Amino acid sequence: MNQSGVSRGVFDEAFVQETHRVLDAQLQASGARVDRYYYCPHYRDGNVEKYRRACSCRKPMPGMVHQAARELGLDLAGAFVVGDRWLDVQLAQAVGAGGIPRHRTGDGASEAATPVEDVAPVAVVDHLLEAAGWIIDGTTGAENGCSRKRGRPPGFGGAAPRVCQFRDLNGKTPSREPLTHHARETP
Repeated sequence: MNQSGVSRGVFDEAFVQETHRVLDAQLQASGARVDRYYYCPHYRDGNVEKYRRACSCRKPMPGMVHQAARELGLDLAGAFVVGDRWLDVQLAQAVGAGGIPRHRTGDGASEAATPVEDVAPVAVVDHLLEAAGWIIDGTTGAENGCSRKRGRPPGFGGAAPRVCQFRDLNGKTPSREPLTHHARETP
């Protein structure tokens, strides 16, 4: 993730690494883990000379995701990017991710008001748990009337199409007819 606070002098990399350690401890206590953390400390308008530059790892550039794919053996064609900013959607498009649930929490509410041309999420969800449900089984909850249809669309590596009625960026259902999303299966 982008950590421009390092380049802007708001906090240092030791703070980012300590945050990761604390998060790891909390996750491990619940039986979960993070395989590896990736972050970009660079920002072209930053205050700290060491980090003031444009780079290929700052979202929406794909450098950090490509590094993770190489190091962890990830199949990006089956990947999803969940985020609350248009940069997250652009990153997903840059790496060929199969779908982008976009949640409207944090910066998402203000971002939703300013759509970016040629950038479209596959789903708009209210929170991370809802995004996880969409990724895992094609549903975001009963209120959206989501279901998975049988059949295989051509060119999607055996993925079953998902038929869901999602909210648009203003929280309204775009039509009475369900939208068909051909999302690649997660590995």
